[in-house]
Amino acid sequence: MVSKSTAKVPLFTFGVGILIGRNLCLLKSSTSSIGAPTIGSTAAHASPSQSHLPDIPESRQTTDLPVEVRCNYHAPANATCEGIFEYSPPNTNVTNAQEILRDEASKYRYGGDDRDLIFFPEGFSTPEECIQQWKDNQIKYKDNGMSSWKEDTIIYETFFSSDQRFKTNGFYMEIGAHNGVRESNSRFFDVCLNWKGLLVEANSRNYLRMAKLRPTAHHLCVAPSCKEPSVVSFPLHLFTQGRQNEEGNLLDIHCEPLSWSLEQLGIRHVDFWSLDVEGVERLVLETVDFDSVQIDVIMAESDNRLADKDTSAEEVRRFLKGKGYLLLDQSIAVYKSDVFLHQKACSKYKFPECHGQKSE
Repeated sequence: MVSKSTAKVPLFTFGVGILIGRNLCLLKSSTSSIGAPTIGSTAAHASPSQSHLPDIPESRQTTDLPVEVRCNYHAPANATCEGIFEYSPPNTNVTNAQEILRDEASKYRYGGDDRDLIFFPEGFSTPEECIQQWKDNQIKYKDNGMSSWKEDTIIYETFFSSDQRFKTNGFYMEIGAHNGVRESNSRFFDVCLNWKGLLVEANSRNYLRMAKLRPTAHHLCVAPSCKEPSVVSFPLHLFTQGRQNEEGNLLDIHCEPLSWSLEQLGIRHVDFWSLDVEGVERLVLETVDFDSVQIDVIMAESDNRLADKDTSAEEVRRFLKGKGYLLLDQSIAVYKSDVFLHQKACSKYKFPECHGQKSE
């Protein structure tokens, strides 16, 4: 077994709920258990009495990526997970996925009230129709199935709206994905553009809901902020900050490099990465092998609840500059986040930041 590291990790915030007290070192593909469904052609606002939810398009029913991910991929063969580690692939059982989505959406009550909180576009047949409905409902459904501050459509309009390729083909990654719908920056690309994607959430309770509410994505429950296998501990209640190896009434989550999962899934290109882990963004970035995966656009939270948020944001900027990224501080404004574009992707755009600048 890999020994647990004693090195401290700074505040690591993913909401954590009381749930599992077990080690799951490998969760194989299972289309009849907790897999997940999405929205594609027709939809409705979810409510307890709602009997119909959208069908999953044929193009979303299969995946060309592997359907098995394990912890400690580069550790010794007999190494076990240091804490909770779970993976579920896209749910290719359409009937099962629809039933799971319908049931989970009908009881979704963030905050405990009886409002219909998850937004589903209705009866759209083209991406443009879905996009327009999304924009029309961004105030009413803020946070509830879409971004908090229109981050999703701002990113779309800035980078992907003029390229027809992205209407049918793209790949997103969201780290700090919560339950897949709450304040989601990636669901727009899933629902309206049929993108494939990877959702990562360290809160095991949120992870289980995420797999149900976002069925066509790959789902991981792991803390992707450690360069070597270790454990990150969280108090057993929502939205609390965890430190590595704290003692007490805690939930232990397996921690390892994000690149290990990307490698197993065969992910070599990401069009858009949303990174929101409350001050641990740099640690997550440091676990990515940027020589093995091309990530075009990165949106990283820069304003959080931590006292050293300005220092953390500057560390992220310096790190990404060293990896060939340009901070687009003139061309795009996203509330509480920085947006970066890799220089290799600059040729597709006319941003002033792309002219005459090179990473150090």
